[in-house]
Amino acid sequence: MAGNQIGLPIKHDFLIVNDAYIKQKEFVFRKYGVEVGDEKKALKFFPQLKTKVFDNRANFSVRYNTVADDVIPTIEGDEIVWQDEYTAVKFGDSKKGFNMGLVLKHKPLSRYIEYTIDSKGLIFLKEAESDEELAKELGLSYKELKEGRPDNVTRSISAWYDKDIVDISRKEYQTGKAFHIYRPFLIDSKGNSCYGEIDIISGKLVVEIPKQFHANAKYPVLIDPAEV
Repeated sequence: MAGNQIGLPIKHDFLIVNDAYIKQKEFVFRKYGVEVGDEKKALKFFPQLKTKVFDNRANFSVRYNTVADDVIPTIEGDEIVWQDEYTAVKFGDSKKGFNMGLVLKHKPLSRYIEYTIDSKGLIFLKEAESDEELAKELGLSYKELKEGRPDNVTRSISAWYDKDIVDISRKEYQTGKAFHIYRPFLIDSKGNSCYGEIDIISGKLVVEIPKQFHANAKYPVLIDPAEV
């Protein structure tokens, strides 16, 4: 099996397989594999995060769309960092799992940032608005709904195991929920911040930057990490 063929920097808690970083993690009694890069594409590193659970019966990968080629990442503190002239993609551990954040070094031409995604054994659901109709459906008052529902959950995306592909009756699947893709939080170099929008469209994860923030932000801008 190929290993480090393009001179990747060593990170102590990862193995390097086919020019990708690989390791196992455990969270709330769930063991899963983390892959940074793409082990199926040796001799090149891609700004991609993939997670595999239950012996790869379910998996999910997200890759930042870029035309940059032959970029070798660096290790900065506890993060793996891929960057070119315009952006930096940062991969690191979190309390909930593993994350992938994006730094926009300059104002992008488009307000829409695209990631390609691929998955197996999963379905994705868009969370509803926090409105009075939803509160009524849940048997809550509007105030209770607003107080118990963080802003980053509104219009976010939840990932669930597909019962037609995996046996969710097994205890290891718990509630059947795999992970959550929260609304992105954007913050510029002056500390100005806002929430963006997120959606899955034609096999792509699309982040929308609000018009006013896109026009007035002081770059660089951090789009907070997506966690899996």
